[in-house]
Amino acid sequence: MPRFRVRSTDRGVAADLLERASKSVEVGRSIRSAAQELSIPVASLAIRKLAFELASFYGLSFPAMWAKNGMASESWFSNFMRRHQQLSIRRPQATSLSRATSFNPTNVATFFDKLATVLSRDGFTAKDIWNMDETGLTTVQNPARIFATKGERRVGSVTSAERGVLVTMALAGNALGNITPPFRISKEKVSPTFHQRWSRGLNCTANGSGWMQEQDFVVFLQHFVQYTRATEDNKVLLLLDNHSSHVSIAAVNFCRANGVVLLSFPPHCTHQLQPLDRTVYGPLKKHLNSEMDKWHRRHPGTTITIYDLPEMVKKILLLAASPQNVKKGFQCTGIWPYNKNIFSEVNFLPAYVTDRPPPVPSLPGPSTAAPPSLPGPSTAAPPSLPGPSTAAPPSLPGPSTAAPPSLPGPSTAAPPSLPGPSTAAPPSLPGPSTATQYHVPSLDIPIQ
Repeated sequence: MPRFRVRSTDRGVAADLLERASKSVEVGRSIRSAAQELSIPVASLAIRKLAFELASFYGLSFPAMWAKNGMASESWFSNFMRRHQQLSIRRPQATSLSRATSFNPTNVATFFDKLATVLSRDGFTAKDIWNMDETGLTTVQNPARIFATKGERRVGSVTSAERGVLVTMALAGNALGNITPPFRISKEKVSPTFHQRWSRGLNCTANGSGWMQEQDFVVFLQHFVQYTRATEDNKVLLLLDNHSSHVSIAAVNFCRANGVVLLSFPPHCTHQLQPLDRTVYGPLKKHLNSEMDKWHRRHPGTTITIYDLPEMVKKILLLAASPQNVKKGFQCTGIWPYNKNIFSEVNFLPAYVTDRPPPVPSLPGPSTAAPPSLPGPSTAAPPSLPGPSTAAPPSLPGPSTAAPPSLPGPSTAAPPSLPGPSTAAPPSLPGPSTATQYHVPSLDIPIQ
């Protein structure tokens, strides 16, 4: 009886595709390029290759086909995923390096300490804690998945244009699950019909870019105070990102006068700390893409304009910004109920790649006192270094007023070792010299 049941369906990756991918890897191609060419999930090939490498490294027994293909078999991978039900193949969300490294324990702890101070000082409850954020809506959707024939490489879906027209929508929600009417920002020269099609209570502004700017944020604060009924005696807490348009002097003064306490998230941390980013705007974009696909099927040959967006947003807003989703956003970020330990060490792992050790006194660095071991200018000349001196060293040749003791000269006692009189200069002093020459006088020594 075979160890594994023979496949009888076509679910998953076909065996012939896997065999072709294995041969491509054998000839030197990377796993990623082979998987992209044959539309195979790259995660399965990477895990199968890793399993083969581990088995080879630890000297484990494995089928000969593993060594031939350079990776584990497809049946092994299927059984591996069946044994570990907690694992799944996921498509990761793109996260910039700035976000990955800025979301670290220090920044998060600082934010939660400030949040605890504000909550205890003003006694805010769930109805008083609000989060505000903007999102961009365009007239070009990302098509949803559709059914198609297997093996079909190019499957298209109609969109209105290559690039859409931008409309910014700002929304605020509190920890009880309530939301304010959306605030809309569009580009200039929009007809009044566009404003009339949006939901009742919506406030609108326009500028040249279509994004939030300082003057637009002040208008949003007026819109926010109108629906939250914030006063100096009934303060509310507004959590928002630290975009430059949110910190103008006019906006800060308006908040002080109307009982709105501002608290910003750390830079590049909103993907984890902002409630609306976590649970509202993702479903909103998915519902809007689906609604645009339906609109194209109902209106063939027609493009979507910004005047069609209000009706679509009306249908999907309460589906995405439901009370359950809004409350869940505050819970999963640890804002309400307050939980500063909501994030574990696993959430901070991407930030560890930029960790630097704290400075240590023993490490080299700027110092006011020069270390004795480092060479440098000195007021006193070291004795070992040659240089000008007022006293001539005894080892250096030159004129001297005192006769050197090693040179022969006149003596009252006849040296017994001298062979005889000599008129020549001593052999140790070659060449002409300006020094005084010493002549040895003739001595009468009897010769035996």
